[in-house]
Amino acid sequence: MEQLSLLVTPEEKAFEALRPALVDILWEYNLDSSDLRFRSNKGYYSILFKESSVVAQLGGKKKVYMAVPTSALQATSGYSSAADPNQGLYTKFPVKTFDLVAEKYKFMLQEVLRAIIERGSKEFDCCSRYEECSDAKRCIHPDPTFGIKCGYRKNLRDGKIFYGAKPTVKA
Repeated sequence: MEQLSLLVTPEEKAFEALRPALVDILWEYNLDSSDLRFRSNKGYYSILFKESSVVAQLGGKKKVYMAVPTSALQATSGYSSAADPNQGLYTKFPVKTFDLVAEKYKFMLQEVLRAIIERGSKEFDCCSRYEECSDAKRCIHPDPTFGIKCGYRKNLRDGKIFYGAKPTVKA
């Protein structure tokens, strides 16, 4: 019997190498790994969060590159100085090969994903579970899609607890 081999591009291999590190960030927010996608476009590939938010683009034939949204890069704590607003919507980083993307840019892409999640998520300040969340020091809402929209979640993550048994911020 003849074995079938799946053709895997270097970009797909890079995504598979990055996937565990990015999934770790999704788990921090109680999000599902299925929120992370890889899509082929004309001339490049995209790593997407929730189908529409670009975390990174991988492309190039002669000049291989990785590009990240400049706005998300500017919102990161350790990599904002790398964001070049003159490059436009995306800041490009040249890479020798796609095999090196995960090794060289894993931590940057984790921070970019965090920035994307943080900037697009707040829809309300807190829900009825604010005291339980305060005591747990994290969002405990059973529906991660709902919980990610909570603004109090970010305060808890930063160690600012306003309610519950042990508040860290006095009113």
